[in-house]
Amino acid sequence: MVDRLSPAGSGTKELEVAVHAARTAGGIIRAADVRTVDVQAKGAADLVTAVDREAEVAIHEILVAAFPGSGFIAEESEPERPDARMRWIVDPLDGTLNFVAGQPVVAVSIALER
Repeated sequence: MVDRLSPAGSGTKELEVAVHAARTAGGIIRAADVRTVDVQAKGAADLVTAVDREAEVAIHEILVAAFPGSGFIAEESEPERPDARMRWIVDPLDGTLNFVAGQPVVAVSIALER
């Protein structure tokens, strides 16, 4: 993975922690048995699962522990410190419809806004 905002290979603590958080969430997603996951409708074509929420909690714990005082805006929860100078923007399971359908085309999306 290359950080598009910093020179190739330079790495940043933010990138390293975000990658760790994404991999942790990915592990949660991969370990889930879609046949037994609780699925709820948020709208006509918008679903949320217990896996979305569990992955979001894991990402939140990792990012906020590493960067106290940063904001956190995620798809499944209320924004925390949305006016902070450093904000994490997260979709813990991007592709929930695919996930629920048993299609392995999903992602963990984490962005940092300053």
